[in-house]
Amino acid sequence: MIKINMIPLHGIDIENIGHIALGQSQTELIQLLTEKNNGHVDPSEANHCFAFLNISVGIWRQYTEQDVMENITEMKKNNEYLENQDWLLVDLDKAKHFWTIGLGEKNYYRDSE
Repeated sequence: MIKINMIPLHGIDIENIGHIALGQSQTELIQLLTEKNNGHVDPSEANHCFAFLNISVGIWRQYTEQDVMENITEMKKNNEYLENQDWLLVDLDKAKHFWTIGLGEKNYYRDSE
């Protein structure tokens, strides 16, 4: 497990976010950040990316479990699944978590308008 030093950020224990992001459910991470944000969350790229505007925190991943399952279904139809099974299963596991947590300065994720 990666050790992240505790840094106070808008009342969030960064160490807890690191443990949740790296080893627990995406739902728990979204719930924690939504609670700490106490305001509007930008869902414009929902499921792949969320921006928590009040606390200037963003989370991102390239694909979701649904994306990978759609790839698996398509590859099975085209008889390509077995030759790609190993990396698809790795991607399916990776899709269960967000890959990046962005910590910005105040108002980082807000529009510049």
